[in-house]
Amino acid sequence: MSGGKGLPPHFVQLQKDFPELAHMTLKYSLGDIWGRELLDNKTCQLVALAGFAAQGTMPLFKVHAQYALNYGAVPEELMEVIYITTVTSGSPRALIAAGTLKEVFQENEVKFPVP
Repeated sequence: MSGGKGLPPHFVQLQKDFPELAHMTLKYSLGDIWGRELLDNKTCQLVALAGFAAQGTMPLFKVHAQYALNYGAVPEELMEVIYITTVTSGSPRALIAAGTLKEVFQENEVKFPVP
């Protein structure tokens, strides 16, 4: 998920602070769920983004937006998640997610606005 960069810093910190939670997350989330093969990794990340946008969970949205880019998602695909969020979760959640996505684009030097 991290593009070959190892565990992300937030997860390393989780291992230090809550080792059992980190272990359960690796085993269940990354092993049992993310390890399934029916959907490709990019699609899984786009689905996750929609869920995090709907919940307003922006720290996780940001992490998984980066993972989606690492798996080959193009900026336009990530933006589509924002547009769909307006229907499923409302404009306020979509606007918050859009601001977070803009941060991810800036951090990755994605030309913005995307044409």
